Amino acid sequence: MISDLHHMKAIRIALVALTAVGIALSFSDAGKFPSLSRDLAESDIVGIGSYAGYDSLSRCYRIDNATYWLGDPGTNSVLIGAGHRESGFSYRMVDVPGDQMIFFGNRLGWRQSPSNFVFRARPFSSWEWREKLMQAGSAGQVPSPPFKLYGDWINVETNSPAVVAFVSNVVHSLCVSPDLIRYSQSLIPPLNVEAEDELFEFKGDAHMDLMKLEWGEGEEFLEHVLNSPLYPRRFRGSALFQLKKRFDWPATNTVPEP
Repeated sequence: MISDLHHMKAIRIALVALTAVGIALSFSDAGKFPSLSRDLAESDIVGIGSYAGYDSLSRCYRIDNATYWLGDPGTNSVLIGAGHRESGFSYRMVDVPGDQMIFFGNRLGWRQSPSNFVFRARPFSSWEWREKLMQAGSAGQVPSPPFKLYGDWINVETNSPAVVAFVSNVVHSLCVSPDLIRYSQSLIPPLNVEAEDELFEFKGDAHMDLMKLEWGEGEEFLEHVLNSPLYPRRFRGSALFQLKKRFDWPATNTVPEP
């Protein structure tokens, strides 16, 4: 019995430690936390096209037959600088000519962070990061096509409509027609999948950004998450925790049943 109690205590300590490490990592450098949602938030060009190979002359990777979800450079061919893949996030990249690719990146970089980029003892969600970048604006003028995009891509096989739908919904609700509720709901699809699912690679990022939304957004948003059965129960419970902690909701409140 004593051994079992020690074992349970050790598990609890390990879980607390892992949670603390995860939070510390997200706090340590909020602007560089590797994630698809953060990469999309920093992009001014996002679209889908066909991988056409590496151009050794320009030292770029080419995406042809491009259709844009964000940005309109006026060309159906995109050159991605050879420095891509440096974000530290592992996307599916097969690099087979003809494969469908979701590409994204920023041609100009953002202006130096404005004064409202003050670190407030909590990590920025991609939603808040995008808002602040838009306030900061972008530097210089948009180059005429053909242009070189400093970005990245995700290989999308023709039988992967779930990946295309997931990323396009995030882009639309985060960048094209910003809507906090729809953005938070666009993060839901990867949350409950298992390792063999094609959306699994986005699970950790979606989980972290939805948690950051709950840490940073206001009472109205938290109340929506709490009362909506669309969100997994653990996030509804986390929303209730924030409501009690930050907005003095009664301790007797519980998560409503679906």
